[in-house]
Amino acid sequence: MSSEYWSKRFRKYCRQAGIEATPYFLRYTAAIKLLHGSADAFSVQRILGYSVLGMTKRYIKLAQEDVRESHEKASPVGKLASMGKRAKHKL
Repeated sequence: MSSEYWSKRFRKYCRQAGIEATPYFLRYTAAIKLLHGSADAFSVQRILGYSVLGMTKRYIKLAQEDVRESHEKASPVGKLASMGKRAKHKL
């Protein structure tokens, strides 16, 4: 069975379930979840079936951006910096 066959079936079942998703979205989500779960890039490359590591780099970059954004939101230093001069008065 071809990838096109599975892609059409996936889209059909998603429509029936009322879900908007594509095979690409499924691969993307799986890659990001694996990287957030501490999987190494070589494992993600093999799981997704990429022949070169370069294809996996885009997922690594996205996962790093997610971690950076989460850190900025949760960081007390970031919160103080965003408060600016008001932080001095509250301390």
